[in-house]
Amino acid sequence: MISFHKNVAYVNFDSNARMENVFDGEIDFLVQGKISVIPIEVKAEENLRAKSLRAFCDKYNPDYAVRTSMSDYREQDWMTNIPLYNIDRITTFTSR
Repeated sequence: MISFHKNVAYVNFDSNARMENVFDGEIDFLVQGKISVIPIEVKAEENLRAKSLRAFCDKYNPDYAVRTSMSDYREQDWMTNIPLYNIDRITTFTSR
């Protein structure tokens, strides 16, 4: 299912759907930015293991990757963690 809000496409995949030769992990959201697709992983706690996000990034090498969690804002070489209470910062990535 694809929905649009403020010129950003939000894609939500059916978790039961599988395709051959495609990434076999789980990414919570793929958001279309101005020039790239941004994978987003949502964590409800401080458990910051994002194995599927890491595997997706290793396979597809997106320009940006975002994880949201209860942890503080943190930039790493392959992704940025945005605290859930500050989720509005996601627009800094979708506008790129």
